[in-house]
Amino acid sequence: MEIVGEVWGLATDPALVVSFRQPYGHFFPALRRIPRTTFVRQGATLWVVKARLWQVFVLRIPHDPKVALSALLDSVPMPVCRVARAPRCRLFRSDAAFGYDVAAPQTFFGVRCQVRVCWPGVITDVLVAPADVSEPVIARELARDPLGSLVGDCTSWSPLLTEALASTGLCLLAPYRSATKDPDPARSRSLSRLRYRIETILRRSSANWSSVTRRNAFVPVTAGISKGVVRARC
Repeated sequence: MEIVGEVWGLATDPALVVSFRQPYGHFFPALRRIPRTTFVRQGATLWVVKARLWQVFVLRIPHDPKVALSALLDSVPMPVCRVARAPRCRLFRSDAAFGYDVAAPQTFFGVRCQVRVCWPGVITDVLVAPADVSEPVIARELARDPLGSLVGDCTSWSPLLTEALASTGLCLLAPYRSATKDPDPARSRSLSRLRYRIETILRRSSANWSSVTRRNAFVPVTAGISKGVVRARC
């Protein structure tokens, strides 16, 4: 139901329940008797099943993580409320934090979702962390292959991380953090062209992510995240 609801563009819990309760209630008789909050809690409880199904689908979708370009890394800011409401917000109070969205550009209050995409565009790994966690820290968590290349954006640029991963045989490629001080602009432009694939995927995915959808999908994922430490993997 959640997958079909996302395809239909039903980004809120009430819209999802009403759309299935009225015309399709004969397929889901219990849905007519239980309140909406019970449905939402059950959906969040089944996060382990969803994660396993996702891994099954990933293995069946044709992709090649061992080509010259092993994987692409990028992050998506996921606000849990408006900045003005942050002091009163109770959603993910122990996990959410203030962060900066470079693309907006603006400050937001919430978490940051970092994804790993293998060629030609299959999302193979997802990490969720507080918005104030450094992106190189998250990139280290996603750098699980002993060999190959990871292409990140300018926020993933870190000489220390690049050196640490190089010692294990993994090459981290990221544009220079400051475009005005970039010692090799041609290299950064080349990496940006390679990143076009993941940026297209994230734009399509994040277009349908409302704050309610984020809350339902990532309740179990964000649980247990400590400040400054990424410990949750979907």
